[in-house]
Amino acid sequence: MSHLKKFGDVLRKAFTPRVHSLVICGTSNDYLVNTPCTLCNSKSKKTHEHDIPSLIMTAAHNELVSLSSPMIGILNSIIILHKSSIEDQWEEYKNSHQSDYQVLINPTIIAFSQQSELRDEECQSIPTLYFEVPRSLGIQLEYTTNKGIVTQEEFFGFEARVLLHELDHLKGIIPSNFSVCKGKSRPKYNFVEFDHVENYYNELVKRELESLEGLYKTDKEFRKKTDFQPDKKDFFMRIALGNEKFEEYQAKAAEAFKICTGRGKLKKSQTLLADN
Repeated sequence: MSHLKKFGDVLRKAFTPRVHSLVICGTSNDYLVNTPCTLCNSKSKKTHEHDIPSLIMTAAHNELVSLSSPMIGILNSIIILHKSSIEDQWEEYKNSHQSDYQVLINPTIIAFSQQSELRDEECQSIPTLYFEVPRSLGIQLEYTTNKGIVTQEEFFGFEARVLLHELDHLKGIIPSNFSVCKGKSRPKYNFVEFDHVENYYNELVKRELESLEGLYKTDKEFRKKTDFQPDKKDFFMRIALGNEKFEEYQAKAAEAFKICTGRGKLKKSQTLLADN
């Protein structure tokens, strides 16, 4: 009976919608945003009772204009789009509810405008950068609604851009790919305090880090152990600093990051000034 109970608990968890952590590049599960999605079974119970509600709950929790399924670790072709999107606003859709999002299952492009526009995009998989991306000004999509109806719809301007961004996600493509942004990216925030913390602790153990890099290149077993870690840099810092000092470093870095992002996003003119 205990085995049956455990199996029942697993099933309940699989079908219970929840707010998921977003997949961020540089973390252990970031392969999910580089993996193309398969077609979604638009009639399945899991799609309607877990995947779609979880996608909406996560988007609403993070106040996002849109979200695609691989961003929460689900490799089925689903996109949601806020029904009241605001031009060039990718975040800060406060107090959003399930009814505020449109669901697009297995969306495919039927037609697109030959006219394109170059504008900034934001992506939760790389939350600290803007990417300058050319997109068609209009698209026509065919998709299945959450009520199982296959429909066609045209989208223009910012909505078209957002959907093309999410369609890339379904193909395992993120905006940092050279094919998308041609290397044109810039910082979203001024990270002066964060950089100060990073530089201080890196300088503190500079020799140890250089020694570990040398060991990584020459010792096959150490390289194998390092490659198994979620983050090479953090692994080296923990060894060099020791556990207690490493925890201090992480706490100070997190606090500095919070201060930097709390000041708000940089405007384009500010980042261009910083680049010069």
